[in-house]
Amino acid sequence: AQGSASAQASHLPKVVTALASFDHLAPTMPPKRTIDIHEQPAKRVKAAEGELNMLVQSAKDGKFDKVFDVLDECPSYVNERPEERMFGIIHQAAYWGDMAAVRKLLEQYTADVLLLTKDGKTALEVAQEKGHDDVAKYLEAEETKLKKLAKTSTASGHSVLKVRKMNAEELCSIHVREGCTVADLKKAAAAELTIPWWQQQWISVKEGGPILMNDCVMDVSQIPEVTCIAVPGPCFPLDEGKFNLLVVTGMSANKAVFGTPDENGRLVAAGEVGGPGGDEIDDAAMLEDRLLTIKGDPTPEVEEPGDSYTSAAWSKEVKLDPGNAPILLGWRVQIKFERTDFLWPNQYFGLTTTQHLTTNAGPQEPTAVLGFLLSPENTESEVVCSQTSLKVGSTIDMKLRTKPEYDVLVVFDPLKKEVRASVGCGGSGLLADKVVVPSELWPSSDLPLVPFMWSEHQGGDMTMDMGEEELPITIEALTSQQMAEEAVSALMGA
Repeated sequence: AQGSASAQASHLPKVVTALASFDHLAPTMPPKRTIDIHEQPAKRVKAAEGELNMLVQSAKDGKFDKVFDVLDECPSYVNERPEERMFGIIHQAAYWGDMAAVRKLLEQYTADVLLLTKDGKTALEVAQEKGHDDVAKYLEAEETKLKKLAKTSTASGHSVLKVRKMNAEELCSIHVREGCTVADLKKAAAAELTIPWWQQQWISVKEGGPILMNDCVMDVSQIPEVTCIAVPGPCFPLDEGKFNLLVVTGMSANKAVFGTPDENGRLVAAGEVGGPGGDEIDDAAMLEDRLLTIKGDPTPEVEEPGDSYTSAAWSKEVKLDPGNAPILLGWRVQIKFERTDFLWPNQYFGLTTTQHLTTNAGPQEPTAVLGFLLSPENTESEVVCSQTSLKVGSTIDMKLRTKPEYDVLVVFDPLKKEVRASVGCGGSGLLADKVVVPSELWPSSDLPLVPFMWSEHQGGDMTMDMGEEELPITIEALTSQQMAEEAVSALMGA
């Protein structure tokens, strides 16, 4: 429900829809001067004339992808119109009748729908003159909402929300439209506060300072001013290091098989292509730097066929200390074929100890201290616990049959004791889930852990029905720069 916060579960973890609070966090960024986004353009610091002219020219040429690239870096340019130019950016979008660009300028970049051209026209009037009826109808509705808000604001005295960074004297002012959530307003304030929206924690100045949840609908008449604290961003352990441990285990295995270096220094494990009795190859699984490549089914030492597992562990250790930033891991899975009759079995992404994968490895599936199970065959959330192992499942149907390439991002948040995960490449394909882990099951803060992943070969023959041209399958460890920004912000702001 909107406006509510989740409590720690006293029973086994389950998927939840509300967030725990960021309690007891101190500001992590020094205060900087903020700017009221509703100051008149003449009072603002003007963009470099050449850059601004190039931006407006791109809009004039209808190249709005270039426009948005610049606005991502300099969002304050959105309402700037060079003196010699007839149109600003919003007018050019209206001139072209580009509904997607108009909506994005208004809803994402907070363009001023009432900004005037050099000869005193609004974007609505430009769209009407060019006969773009759908765009004109949308702009008219936006103008009406803004004028209604202004009229209501004058009567109530609460026209805008005041946002103050911790320890800063200046205020940032944000227009609040009807139905806006806290998350919407954080996004609108991000550029002026110089803090990504998902790193903002808002505390009401009134009522003893409650923390505002992202899904709360903002009522400025009740909360006219908030204080913004910058919470820690995530830690990206996969930015450094490489894969350095390859392990093959099986349900009926006598012992684990470890990858050995080949002539090129890659860790490889032998196996078969096409299931039991298929062609034998020396590099059925292979680790090289940041990449796990599966060319066949690695073979553990077994007396009879059974499920086998390929595990790959990372070289850099981490600890889940509540005083540290959340840990964010990312993996890119690439499958070369787009078949409707193939479903890859369980894939697992998480944190474990080196001991689990070495001295403790044996006739079993790999154990993890904490992780995310991507299992398209089991859409019920599950938690499997032991004294040293915890497995967190998902309620999401991944539908991998139609996604030959996808990213898996997993956040381990020691402050909230949450595991959050997303599957997709951002945008409309993004699926997300989260689980709150009971405190007694959360790993010790001083336990050294390594990022790892494993995949299951059901019956030891995942590749039985695959042709040589359909292999290999690869899993790449992602750096922070490779992760889709939308996916990261969705996970951190969830």
